[in-house]
Amino acid sequence: MFLVGGPAFSGTTLLALMLNQGDLVCLDEPDFHNPLQSHRSIRLLQQMFPELSFPEHPGEQMTFSEATTLTEECERALYPRELGTKTCNSFFLGYHQVYRRRGWPVIAIFRDIRDALVRPLPDGFTESGLNDHYRVIWQQRGMFDLWLRYEDLIFRP
Repeated sequence: MFLVGGPAFSGTTLLALMLNQGDLVCLDEPDFHNPLQSHRSIRLLQQMFPELSFPEHPGEQMTFSEATTLTEECERALYPRELGTKTCNSFFLGYHQVYRRRGWPVIAIFRDIRDALVRPLPDGFTESGLNDHYRVIWQQRGMFDLWLRYEDLIFRP
């Protein structure tokens, strides 16, 4: 099991898509802790692998630790495949702590914020808030098992 993430608009989705092949399954923002995201977590896994049996989502908000346990149950159902999840910003940092404690690898991707700001941000995002997330995640880069730059991924995949 592994976690992929970083600040929003930093290439996390691209990295998750690139990792989602062969015996790797990398879900894009499944946020197992949030029942409103179940269409991107267990329901999606059921659609992808109808022959397998997955645990039921409890249908209520969970802690990152509880959600990671549920993710582990899903990975066991996927065996021999490896399950990864991708998330961003504070959710990434919250899951990061749990994954580290459990010994699961954490991969972060970073992008030059100027590239992310060449287009208008969607509703709910501000330049200041985005900058805050970029900075706090960058400052923790030494805690990740692997980190890479979006620009390097594009030029030398």
